Amino acid sequence: MKNTYTATLALITILNLSSCSARQTTPSAVTTTRQQTTEKEIHAPYGTEVDFSDLVKKHGSEDGAIAEILRADMVVLDFFATWCPPCKNLAPNFASAAQTVPTVLFVKIDAEKFANIRSRYAVRSYPTLVFLHKGAKISAVSGFRSQKVLVDETKAAFKL
Repeated sequence: MKNTYTATLALITILNLSSCSARQTTPSAVTTTRQQTTEKEIHAPYGTEVDFSDLVKKHGSEDGAIAEILRADMVVLDFFATWCPPCKNLAPNFASAAQTVPTVLFVKIDAEKFANIRSRYAVRSYPTLVFLHKGAKISAVSGFRSQKVLVDETKAAFKL
């Protein structure tokens, strides 16, 4: 049993997958936390990524946070899991894309922590990027993206 556990952990650590299943779980040793969003980012979200958890704190509820997101003209939602290697690889590209396309609101959502939001957008694997225009879902893509591809897809989705 211990050898199976060790082999599984090694396989998860070594493989660089393009996406992870929403139902997949891994040992807590693989889990890391994402960088926390500062207060400045909450009040000036464009040109930087915003953590959905911080929006929930700001508004006092998930519904208030979603309402703010839906008021924005153009939004990219990054559904991630803390244990997902492709999600970890995507994180710096997502932050960079937010700076490159400052007219779009970039929001990262811990899909396991906010399962009802994940279900609302039918997310089945991580990372999944959902593009919203004036509150309506216009497209979604799953898997790792380079910074250039992410910027190009964002510009194409919103015709920028």
